[in-house]
Formats: sequence, structure tokens, C-alpha cells
Amino acid sequence: MLGIATFIKTIISVILSFFLLHGISAATDQDPADAAEAFMKGMSEQQEQTLEAYMDNEYVNFFVNVEGDAKATDRLRENLFKNFSYEIEDKEEKDGLAVVKFKIKGNDFSKAMEEYEENSYDYVTENLYEEEVEDKEKLREKCLELYVDEIEEEAGDGKVKESTVYLPLKTDEHGNWKVLLSDEIMKQLLGNIALPEGVIEEETEKKQ
Repeated sequence: MLGIATFIKTIISVILSFFLLHGISAATDQDPADAAEAFMKGMSEQQEQTLEAYMDNEYVNFFVNVEGDAKATDRLRENLFKNFSYEIEDKEEKDGLAVVKFKIKGNDFSKAMEEYEENSYDYVTENLYEEEVEDKEKLREKCLELYVDEIEEEAGDGKVKESTVYLPLKTDEHGNWKVLLSDEIMKQLLGNIALPEGVIEEETEKKQ
């Protein structure tokens, strides 16, 4: 049986091999672990510069641009990374590509969507003829509020879940490291959170 260290190096080598197929960047003297840690700090603290660099990510775009009652959106952003912490465990670098292994602790939002869907359904069926249901914008805002309620409840119970994240990085044309952030990685950082599709669709339509 492979030892833990050998197993980790095997996993990282496989990931690096995949990214090598998509091109090789120039080498750099910067430590990719420093760049990865700066990303984690910037994202967890929701620093504007970090968020703007990854706006093409579905999850980042959602919690930055979602519109609604100011109190609801503030509560959403406040609770997304509540109880979140991270620690670098290992790294591997080769030819302008790198993978940094993190152990993360944070909220588990995997059940929040199920509760949200049930509560939003109950709200609609109980208020079929109310103005808030007939008005799409008001309904969207109410659904966002119900969604945030579930996120806040999960974050408030203080329970954390541990997991491992492999963060891939690649050097740009200036030799700086940039995280190759996928929706899957961001979802993992956010405790397997699911986004409310109805709210996202309304926001997309509104901006077109």
C-alpha cells in the first residue's frame, strides 16, 4: 500500500500532467504557495481586488452581483465564509504549473438548498394572491431573503467540516501565479453550497 506522502505526490503529479497538456508558462521565482495563500485570504475576506480577478466564476459572480434588500445581501456575504480557515499542507511545482494542497475547515451548506426550496414553496402557496408573489421583483427579493435565512442558520450553528482542496495555479505572461479557479473548487470552498437558480435567472435576464 502506498504511503500517504507517496499518494499525495501521485495525485499532484496527475493534476500537473493534465494542465501540462494545455500549455506551459515561463518559470518564475515567486513561490506558488504564497500566491495560493494570498488567493485564499483575499477570497475568504472578500477583498475587492481578488473578487474582480475571478468574476467569471459562477459562485463569485453570484455573491458579488446578486441584487436585493441590502440587509439580505450583507447577511449573505457575512455568512458565506463564517467559521472558515485554511492551512497549506503540501505543494508541487513544475514548468510554470503548480498545485497547492490545502486543508480547509468551514460551514457545511449542503442541506441549505433543500430547506430553502421547501420554505420558498410554502411561502408561494400560502401567498398566491399577495402582491409579493404576483410581482416578480418582490418575489425574487423574498426568495433571496429565504435563501439567506438558511445560509445564516447553517453558519450560525458553529459546526465545521474538514476537507482537502487541491488548488491549481499557472504562471501568466508576466511570470505571476494565478489560480485556475473552477466552479467545483469554489463550491468546495463554500461548503458545497448550492445557488438558488430562480434568483440567478432573474438577475441574468435583468442584466441582458
